[in-house]
Amino acid sequence: MEFLEVATWVTIGKIILIDILLAGDNAVVIGMAAGKLAPELQKKAVIWGTVGAIVMRLLFATLLVEALTLIPLIHLGGGFVLVWIAIQLLKGGDEDAHIEAKNSLMGAIWTIIVADAMMSIDNVIGVVGAAKGHLELVIA
Repeated sequence: MEFLEVATWVTIGKIILIDILLAGDNAVVIGMAAGKLAPELQKKAVIWGTVGAIVMRLLFATLLVEALTLIPLIHLGGGFVLVWIAIQLLKGGDEDAHIEAKNSLMGAIWTIIVADAMMSIDNVIGVVGAAKGHLELVIA
């Protein structure tokens, strides 16, 4: 993909739109995990937790991009996963998952990273699919 081609910018637009649409729940997790910290520690928890979450997403994306080139029909499997997640979101109802606010900086950072990693699988599948296997677009 050439940087100045229209198709590249359309793909980048798709990636941004998908990431924005699927990232709202992750932002809520970050706020909940840092909620009990002192105000001066909340900012550190949010920053370091977000850095850790981004590293996890890049790791997932790298693995998924490699899998797209090595495993036939993985696009189909990823599509089924996204449809299943969408159905679960539409059903709503019984929400047993609770994010516990931590009293320590490291506890809050760890909660942010782990919760975001668990919740970002759909984001990564959508973004990598839109990027058509171009890891540099995912990273950008």
